[in-house]
Amino acid sequence: MISILAAPTNLGLRPPEPGAVPGTAKAPEALRDAGLYRRLIALGAADAGVVLPGRYLDDVEVGAPRARNQKAIVEHAIRLAARIGDELNQSRTP
Repeated sequence: MISILAAPTNLGLRPPEPGAVPGTAKAPEALRDAGLYRRLIALGAADAGVVLPGRYLDDVEVGAPRARNQKAIVEHAIRLAARIGDELNQSRTP
């Protein structure tokens, strides 16, 4: 069985303009609103929920390391990996 695990994030992205936040994190909800989740659930997929990211900051001005929001990206990846592991342990493919 497959599972649907949303992991919305803007972490690591450059803002579209100063003071703005990228809109990439809206993609999972847009797909849900478009009916994709409902159709997949009807076909037998399980809804595995959402892994929320840390807060997005345009940290380039504060001497960020190589990637924007590097620490938050690593933390998000660790949480996501744990949730993927949980899904696999339940014999589901996220």
